[in-house]
Amino acid sequence: MNIIYVLDRLILKPVKITCKQPVDLPPKSRVIYLDEENKEAAGTILGYETSCNKTGTFARQIMGKDLDTFMGYQDKAIQLYDLFAEKFTAEFTEAVPLTARMNSMGNQVYFYFFAETRFQFGEFVKSFRQQI
Repeated sequence: MNIIYVLDRLILKPVKITCKQPVDLPPKSRVIYLDEENKEAAGTILGYETSCNKTGTFARQIMGKDLDTFMGYQDKAIQLYDLFAEKFTAEFTEAVPLTARMNSMGNQVYFYFFAETRFQFGEFVKSFRQQI
């Protein structure tokens, strides 16, 4: 078994990926791997060894048309981020919106923010979901 290390696209943590065959991809290559629950996840090859709490199995490299689709999802997430930042900042004034990412299948958007306090998101999420 060969091992590569990737930075997971959504949780932004390193993942130790096992590969049945040698994978000779340069750092910063985007790949799809199967996580512990056998769900597809996307990551970027780190190119160095690091400690990891999460493991997975290599599925394939993201390239060609798949890479174009993947990057299109990211563009859409960034467009949605502008609306999110405006609405979220109005609702939670002490929070700082950071960025947005879409999963590799294009059916979930993740919005990242920084705050030192806790929030009740229920009503905001319902309202925001209807707007997008």
